[in-house]
Amino acid sequence: MTSIQNTIEACLFSSDIGAKLDAMKDLDDLLALGGAMPEFKGLARPTSDVRFPDQPPWVMPRKLKRRSMTDPEGLKVFLHAVAHIEFVAIHLALDAAYRFREVPEAFRRDWLGVAVEEARHFKAVVDRMAELSAAYGD
Repeated sequence: MTSIQNTIEACLFSSDIGAKLDAMKDLDDLLALGGAMPEFKGLARPTSDVRFPDQPPWVMPRKLKRRSMTDPEGLKVFLHAVAHIEFVAIHLALDAAYRFREVPEAFRRDWLGVAVEEARHFKAVVDRMAELSAAYGD
């Protein structure tokens, strides 16, 4: 079984969404085992190494066309925005646990739990988008 540190790094430093979600499932399994959380080895990689997928493109919100939530396309856009918020929240929670290594174990464990929960939210929103014939990154 892989380590918590390797699992976090697999999520933070890959641009593949599937690999990120697989890493989050592995992290959930590792956390469920309980026990003491091992210390991380080496220095934390810089935040500039964190990777995101090529899609969706990053744009300023004011450049997006306004749509009504009563319109099916507007609902897809709204769900995409929620999915993106959840996706970024995964990274923020992981980074808090990964980067702040000199904090109590409970701090790291709590943030890792938040990351797992955010991954569940992301998957739920993406699943709903798929029901509407949409995908994250469209």
